[in-house]
Amino acid sequence: WIKEGGKSIIDTFEYSSSPPQHVQFFLHGSSLRSWVADVDERTHAENLLEMVSRDVKCVRTMQVKYTDDSGQEQTWSGSGYNVKCHMQSSASNVEVTFSAVGGRKVYKVDRRHPKLPFIKDANGKQPLEKFVYSTLPSSVQFEIRGSSIMPYVSSVFENDIDILESADFDCSCAVDPPNLFCVALDEMPGIGGIIDLQAPHSEFLLPAEVALFEPTNAEIFHAGSGARQIFLNTKLKDEETAKLKEFRQYLVEKKVVENGDVLPRYFESAALRIIHTSKGRLDKAVDLVKASQKERVRRLPIAETDVLDDLKGGFMYWHGRDKQCRPLLVIRLERIGAMAKDKERAVKAVLYSLEYALRYIMVPGRVENWIVLIALENVFSV
Repeated sequence: WIKEGGKSIIDTFEYSSSPPQHVQFFLHGSSLRSWVADVDERTHAENLLEMVSRDVKCVRTMQVKYTDDSGQEQTWSGSGYNVKCHMQSSASNVEVTFSAVGGRKVYKVDRRHPKLPFIKDANGKQPLEKFVYSTLPSSVQFEIRGSSIMPYVSSVFENDIDILESADFDCSCAVDPPNLFCVALDEMPGIGGIIDLQAPHSEFLLPAEVALFEPTNAEIFHAGSGARQIFLNTKLKDEETAKLKEFRQYLVEKKVVENGDVLPRYFESAALRIIHTSKGRLDKAVDLVKASQKERVRRLPIAETDVLDDLKGGFMYWHGRDKQCRPLLVIRLERIGAMAKDKERAVKAVLYSLEYALRYIMVPGRVENWIVLIALENVFSV
């Protein structure tokens, strides 16, 4: 203790100008003999990553990997029931993962489902729960629950907003925000599903002649009287309307939906296409709905960074259109690379490419189909 005139001096901290952007005082001792053991003053603006345990079944660890403002990769970890990580706002490429002390890592669950089931990818493996930010929000709070052998992230709050419940987003934005897809399963959009686009769109992506294309009856129906090719924003036949009504009733009977008047968003706009693809067999149509939920909806959203390296290899890309403005999808199997041995990577790359087309290349009611060119050159060398 420092004394002056026989009396202890009160520990006072004064700032002649504005204080640093972050000041943290660490106090030790009892109520009668407490003191400031350390002072942490920082001048950089900081963001907060916080892990909050919503039960005490086990102690958890939050691991953070990021790139600092000097371009160096850094790591940080902390264990406990509640853990906070203060990070410079200039940090980039932030990855956050979790594990249970003495248990296993935290794997991904479907937070759109009320029972929060664990997710399995196309390889039958459970993907690790990983949160990736190119730049951090000012604050992110992760709520953790479960035992040491089944820990999971139940909720995520960004800037005090539950991203699983918030639907606030700018509809004028050219890129879909992540929280558009952090909703209940039935509310997942039927089109889109790709986020964090970094590369700019091509100037030839959607020219005026595509947006203004008027399909003829021979293009809406194959050869004018065959299978329907254009499904949206067009007049339906009486038998199609009747089949849709029958399909809605069948979905209720099979307990796929509770109310046939309100179909889940993820297949609502595709209901008639599903019926046609199933050749009118409603049991097959239900199988397609379930396949869409399992193989498409549960994987969304997909960030550009998740598939960019695979797409750069040229395995799959869009190039040009035909006279009906249908885009051409080129698949070059010799360039499949490491995806040949990793089904989940291949599924994500294909899903990303198709979702990109539906979101940015197609025009509902005008251009709804694509052409596929499969190049088999050197395929036996793969």
